[in-house]
Amino acid sequence: IDKVSVGSLSGFINRMMGRCGLSTDALAELSVLNRASLYKILNGSTRRPQRNVLLRLACTLGLNIEETQALLKCGGQAALSGQRPRDIVIMDGVVHGRSIEDISDQLDEYGFQNLYEKG
Repeated sequence: IDKVSVGSLSGFINRMMGRCGLSTDALAELSVLNRASLYKILNGSTRRPQRNVLLRLACTLGLNIEETQALLKCGGQAALSGQRPRDIVIMDGVVHGRSIEDISDQLDEYGFQNLYEKG
């Protein structure tokens, strides 16, 4: 994808799910999300999902940095920044295609909030 088009959050997630061949139920399970929560995101009743939820979705969908930034923007969350140490760890994980668990473990090692925590 040369230019990631930013539209609705649900539209973006649905396009990425189609690309990966994942069902909503599979995406919820792999992202360690309650199915009802993901359905609320996809039908637009959750306007601004938590940043960690979006980051877990990005990892599960195998998004690159540009796509992850677009997902965060669609979800009304701050972009990843090289100015924030926690974001640097996350960006490194995204670039290297690490799992949610691996990125969370590394965040824990550095004393940062992991991707499973609310906040």
